[in-house]
Amino acid sequence: MDNKKEQIILSSKTPEQYIENSLRVKISSGRKAYLCKIWLEKTGYTIEDIQYARNRHPHWKKLKHKGHKQRTQARLEKYKFNTASKKWTHKEVLKFLQMNDTKHDYEIAEYFKRSIPSVQYLRRKIKLLIDVEPQKFKASKDKATMLMEADEKVLRELKFKKSGKKSSSKGTVKKAKPKTKTTPKKRRK
Repeated sequence: MDNKKEQIILSSKTPEQYIENSLRVKISSGRKAYLCKIWLEKTGYTIEDIQYARNRHPHWKKLKHKGHKQRTQARLEKYKFNTASKKWTHKEVLKFLQMNDTKHDYEIAEYFKRSIPSVQYLRRKIKLLIDVEPQKFKASKDKATMLMEADEKVLRELKFKKSGKKSSSKGTVKKAKPKTKTTPKKRRK
């Protein structure tokens, strides 16, 4: 037992300092767990405070992100059920609406043998539809599925028309401003 090392950890004032000192001091993990319990009782902080500080510490961020590209690629391969583009049928959309609030993207994708982006696309359309026609969406799921057959771009246009704002989608043509002669701007270095 090394009292000086333990005192360094116990003298921490904040969870951020505790994480920093815990990383700096070389003590067994079992002893650190015991010291953590003592420190929490002494300071009144909770384990959630330590977890919050730990998740923001550069050392733990680096460890957490290590191998994230491989994990993402593996997840995409695992849930890649269909590579061909396939249109959602009326029955599938009705079933999707039933499952939407209770299932995760990958579960719905697996059920319908679709890609996760396809499921996310349908969820975006539902959100847009609720913004555009909330009464029709809540009144009848059958009417909602008919409206969902419209493209996402069309639903966005309807949303912008309803809100009175100009569309920001790339497909609309904006009026060109008259060109005026201006002085060139200085570049930042």
